[in-house]
Amino acid sequence: MMIESHKKAAAFLIEIKNKAAEKLKNRISERNLAKFILSEYKKRKIKSSGKPKVIVAFGKNTSEIHHFPKNDRLAEGPVILDLWAKQKNGCFADLTWTLYKGNPSKSFESAFKTAVEARNKALSFLKKCLKKKYLPTMVEIDSIARSYLAEKRLGYAFMHRVGHMLWKKVHADNKKGYYERLRLNVPYALEPGIYFKGKFGIRIENDFWIDEHFKLHLTEIQNKLLLVS
Repeated sequence: MMIESHKKAAAFLIEIKNKAAEKLKNRISERNLAKFILSEYKKRKIKSSGKPKVIVAFGKNTSEIHHFPKNDRLAEGPVILDLWAKQKNGCFADLTWTLYKGNPSKSFESAFKTAVEARNKALSFLKKCLKKKYLPTMVEIDSIARSYLAEKRLGYAFMHRVGHMLWKKVHADNKKGYYERLRLNVPYALEPGIYFKGKFGIRIENDFWIDEHFKLHLTEIQNKLLLVS
């Protein structure tokens, strides 16, 4: 039941992300795009939690990890859409995409590819563990992504944990839980990010869970920068 409700919520968030990307073709404000996203939640009978209830960030606002949507509009530049929601009595899904309106600079594209590779390194480590039927902790997974970013001299720009457990609360674990081994058939979020204060930020986030056969399941993952014309 938990995984099925999680999968359903994730599918809804992907649909809503695609609709939101279409809205970005016009000069919609962060606040109005957030309102649109929440109206799409309501249509699907899913709910968010906390404040803000959705993160919509344009331009330099993407460098703020927990940005509250403002009236800012975007002619060109980066966009972060961080969406989380669940069905009634269900389990949360929590997904983030980085988009770009216009033509990204080479430095932005390079930073994005680095974030993707940090995520891939973490997933590779997890897959190796599962082949041995070993369940790592989130802190072990974090160290893989963080070490890679440090190698690229971007360790200072990764300013939050690499992921968290998902349950009836979007952040269902605590500091102690970060050092506990992953649980079977429980969804987790995986979200490396790079943030340059006052300039731009990049965050990609997918969810995963491990079944009783130690098989890894993933929600939609972002490998390429989503461009908005």
